Amino acid sequence: MAYIGHSASGNFTTKPSKDTFSGNASTTAFTLSEGATTNTVDVFVNNVRQEPTTAYTVDGTTLTFTAAPGSGTNNIYVVNRGPLQLSATHPAAQALEASTGTFTGDLTVDTDTLHVDSTNNRVGVGTGSPDTIAEIRGANPIVTIRDTETGSASAEATLRLAETGASDSLGSYWDIKSSGGKLEFIDNWDEGGGTGTRVTINDSGNVGIGTSSPAQLLSVEQSSTGTVDTLVKNTGTGASANARVMSFVSGASGGDPSIGVGITGVQDYFWRIDNSDSDKLKLDSNGTTRMTIDSSGRLLVNATSPLYTGSRAEIHTDGSSWTTIRNTDATTAQQFSMVFARSSSTVGSINTTNTSTVYVTSSDYRLKENVTGITDGIQRVKQLNPSRFNFIADADTTVDGFLAHEAQTVVPEAVTGTHNGTEAIGDITDADNNTVETGVVEPDTLEDGHTWTATGTQPVYQGIDQAKLVPLLTAALQEAIAKIETLEAQNADFETRLTALEAE
Repeated sequence: MAYIGHSASGNFTTKPSKDTFSGNASTTAFTLSEGATTNTVDVFVNNVRQEPTTAYTVDGTTLTFTAAPGSGTNNIYVVNRGPLQLSATHPAAQALEASTGTFTGDLTVDTDTLHVDSTNNRVGVGTGSPDTIAEIRGANPIVTIRDTETGSASAEATLRLAETGASDSLGSYWDIKSSGGKLEFIDNWDEGGGTGTRVTINDSGNVGIGTSSPAQLLSVEQSSTGTVDTLVKNTGTGASANARVMSFVSGASGGDPSIGVGITGVQDYFWRIDNSDSDKLKLDSNGTTRMTIDSSGRLLVNATSPLYTGSRAEIHTDGSSWTTIRNTDATTAQQFSMVFARSSSTVGSINTTNTSTVYVTSSDYRLKENVTGITDGIQRVKQLNPSRFNFIADADTTVDGFLAHEAQTVVPEAVTGTHNGTEAIGDITDADNNTVETGVVEPDTLEDGHTWTATGTQPVYQGIDQAKLVPLLTAALQEAIAKIETLEAQNADFETRLTALEAE
């Protein structure tokens, strides 16, 4: 500050510069070395000062003549008086204040703390060469938009991304807003889909799409009378181009990863991996397991554990339900309802027509060799021991039948198993020695870390297919018929002779 006996530490000055050009009677625009305005330059052509605005205009570094100056070497010169500038050294540790001011060129604070690029209309913080309209550079930079209200319920801070509307007004926009402890993405871009909050992230980390109160980690909601779709699509075409929706939990002792569908308050279905039951895949309906697939690939319907460890599919029913196989073809032709195969060959089937069921086993002559007739039918039938008995499980019902091991000595192909047969059973434990299953037959394969230990035996009961007795019974009947026919012929001969003797 200037006072008596002390001069000012700075001076108001101009920054003049001079440019010289050669006219050619056709060029009207020339480039100045410094930016200026029409009224801050003096322009001379052939040493004649030109009238501002009338003879020329200046915009930045461009000088434009109304009419092209004539030809001549260095016959045009321009004196750029420049704006009034104050060159001063500000006293250290004192505040600097200014009411208003205009910068006509770049503005730089401490090299790259703040830089305004007036040529490209860019602002850089932490950089002297911003690449975009606004750029902030630094190691782990943070940009803060702070609402000065102290109540979290009403405090809002918003970043708005907008288009320019008519007459340079605010057009359609998206807001990214911090509001009441939530981060919201708000759509004001009405192109037929309406406007409103599209995505909400609450302070628990839950994400809501179509809902402002997500109760789950991800909640997707939409009110619609049509279909609400969620799409996961891989547009690739390679062999590894997969698309997946996955649900996982961490650790063998964790909860159950699930994927569910349902009608709110009415019906729900969940596919889940039961972490507490050998990681079986279960389909639950309203909390009740309806179907199970275990780690061996075994399919169980209305059950969670198999009756037979060797089975690959079981359907469990009660007295009020059954299993139906339906063929909807209305023709009368006999058609397959179930086919049985061994390896790659069909060995039997259950066929149906519109009126009956046929139980078929393979019997084509082209499958057989060494074909001979049964010649001991009666002798073998006499060895069979048909009996009457009741099963222990049904003491009040007496039936006709055979004891399997007795019939096995006569028609072995009709009987399964061995007399008094047993098999080993044991327990399965996991890697932590926790018992997973008890009293089961040793499986063909075990999960990693699981072991099976024998604990005892259980009976393997024999069975009989009584239809397999039909060929033997048929042969015995044919032998009996042949004997009957022989006796009938002999009896007829005796009657003829007796009649002749009585007539004498």
